[in-house]
Amino acid sequence: MLKQLITGLNSDYKETLDRAAKTEKGSWENHRFIVALDVEWKPATHDNQAPIAILKLCVGSRSHVVDQLPRSLHRFLEDDNLRFVGLDIECVARKLEKDFDFSVKRVVDLRDLISRCYQLPKSLHRFLEDDNLRFVRLDIECVARKLEKKFNLDVKRAVDLRDLVAENYPRKEKEVKSLDLMGLDKIVLRSKEIERPRDVIVSNWNQKYLTQSQIMYAVVDAYVTFKIGDGLNFTYHYSTPSVLD
Repeated sequence: MLKQLITGLNSDYKETLDRAAKTEKGSWENHRFIVALDVEWKPATHDNQAPIAILKLCVGSRSHVVDQLPRSLHRFLEDDNLRFVGLDIECVARKLEKDFDFSVKRVVDLRDLISRCYQLPKSLHRFLEDDNLRFVRLDIECVARKLEKKFNLDVKRAVDLRDLVAENYPRKEKEVKSLDLMGLDKIVLRSKEIERPRDVIVSNWNQKYLTQSQIMYAVVDAYVTFKIGDGLNFTYHYSTPSVLD
């Protein structure tokens, strides 16, 4: 439960932080803390022209709304044990310095912090950009655009699976354009129906740990896609050592 405290922060800042530390994880002096930092100011005609009205701080489950900024706040904002996070926090830090001559020593933009969680190894970049490889999938251009937008990954040579099947089965071209993966599988590999539960398809793929059903679904999709390409003798020549080693 979030404990909301409205305070002028007149007491020593270490005292305030220590109370939060005892609630969260023991003595604060033994930890590097993340502190959420934000400000509010009266709307003005021009952006950022009005002075800061309040400072918002959050440590663990304790949130502080500071409406008067004491000079002791200097020590708090310059503490080496703290990292201040927030959206566009560099802009906030500049405004604090301009309005109150306060220096926020260590800032981390929240967007950058989140993006680090999704950083992918450089070897994967090299793998996807390899001229010797062809990446196949249904609607792969759409997927490639998503990978580029979200992860800055460039899928260099992408081939749509429907186009590949249509080239090999020209008489069924119109039919192929409307088929899903299992439909293409029946044409090329003549496989039996593979179970693809609807509840798994629409499940939460963003969760930290995938379920066994999700893993099986993902594996089957990738395998069937590969087997279709392989069944059409769509090959590549990969002559360099594995970049994923």
